[in-house]
Amino acid sequence: MTYPIRNETTVRESIRQELPDVVREDREIRNLVVEVDQKRFADRDRTEGRIDRILDELRRDREQNDRRWEKSIRKWEEQRAADRLEWEEHIQENKRLSETVLPDSNAPLGPWARIGGPIPNVPFGTPWRRFWKRASG
Repeated sequence: MTYPIRNETTVRESIRQELPDVVREDREIRNLVVEVDQKRFADRDRTEGRIDRILDELRRDREQNDRRWEKSIRKWEEQRAADRLEWEEHIQENKRLSETVLPDSNAPLGPWARIGGPIPNVPFGTPWRRFWKRASG
C-alpha cells in the first residue's frame, strides 16, 4: 500500500481519524500500540497491585491508630475514675476533720475562741495543731 506524500498536519489528522478503527480491527497494530505505550505507562496489574498495597497499608495504619485511641481513652477513663475516688476520699477526710475540730458548726467556738485554749483533736503534725501549740504555749 502506498500513501501519497502529505504534509505533517494531514498525516496527523489521518492517523487520528483512522487509528481507532485500525486498532479495533487489526490485532497486530493493537499490540504495536500497546507495546509502544507500555514503556510510558504501567500495566493494569502492576497499577492495581500498587493501589491494593497502599490501601492495605492505610487500613493497617487506621486500625493501629484506632487501637491507640482506644487505649488512650481507657487510660484517661481509669485516671478520671481514680481522681474521682481520690477526690471523694479528700471530701470525706475534710468532713471528718471538720467534725473533729468543730463538732457542731452552729455552736459558738467556746473555749477555742480565745488564744491559748485547748488544742483541738486533729492529727499530729498538721498546721492547725502546730498553730494551737504555739498559741497556747
